[in-house]
Amino acid sequence: MNNIHARLSSGAVSVLTVLIALACLAGRPAQAQVLGVMEGSWRLTVSAVTPAPQQFPVLISFDVTGNVLSTRPGYLPVSPAGPLLEGTGHGAWRRQGFNEFKATVYNMLQGAPNNNQLAGALFATEKLNIEKIVISADGKTLTARWSSTFTDPAGNLLFTAGGTLTGTRILPD
Repeated sequence: MNNIHARLSSGAVSVLTVLIALACLAGRPAQAQVLGVMEGSWRLTVSAVTPAPQQFPVLISFDVTGNVLSTRPGYLPVSPAGPLLEGTGHGAWRRQGFNEFKATVYNMLQGAPNNNQLAGALFATEKLNIEKIVISADGKTLTARWSSTFTDPAGNLLFTAGGTLTGTRILPD
């Protein structure tokens, strides 16, 4: 009988330990500041090296199922095809190692209303590859390399671009 009580007590302690651990985790925000956690939303600064040096902001979110959504300024006043509009980027991400990730995002570009040649027509699809995404030890910043290929509606290569990016995790105030 004592053996049964000892097993029950041991089991109760184990269950209690698990419940306490779950209670502690329940208060953590979804964007936990933990090394190796990609999920969440980020403010990025993209530095393009090719085809021309420039910087621009991007908002990007990585969800737990491996989906990516990104947005950057939608109006591009200067491009090889004249003024363009860009929509929301859609893609996927995956873990490459404990604290390294990669992502692929597709963006569509079309002629802006003031583009006399394209006037709303699809100009290109951008395939953006983000490589070697590394999260800082405190989980608040990231760095990565990126490269893009731009293809016309028939799939022909128009041009490529590449550079680096840095980012900060978006957390509630």
